[in-house]
Amino acid sequence: MLDPKKEDKIADQVWANRIRREVLELCANDLKKISNMESHAGETITPVTEEQEGIISEQKFWIAVNKAEAHFGLGEMMEYEQAAAAAALVKHDDWMMESFTKQLQKLSEMMHKQEAFA
Repeated sequence: MLDPKKEDKIADQVWANRIRREVLELCANDLKKISNMESHAGETITPVTEEQEGIISEQKFWIAVNKAEAHFGLGEMMEYEQAAAAAALVKHDDWMMESFTKQLQKLSEMMHKQEAFA
């Protein structure tokens, strides 16, 4: 029988990975909505405003970093690198990338602690 602490660790890891997969689905859905919105924007008479462009860029950035973080947590490093690179290409404020980097560092530290207790 597994040690209760090991059982909890396994259950937590399974749960975290399920959440990460859900995050990836949500990101894909949101990106599809943005893509549809952008493709329809060209069909309208009213142009997209600068403010709207900023909001769209911000959303694209957060989608990309959320994807990157989910892939990182799942150990999918190639996908993580692609998503992080995509985020870097999107217009964003410096604090946004700094926030992502700090969050990723926390996740990395937490994952290393879990491995140490394995």
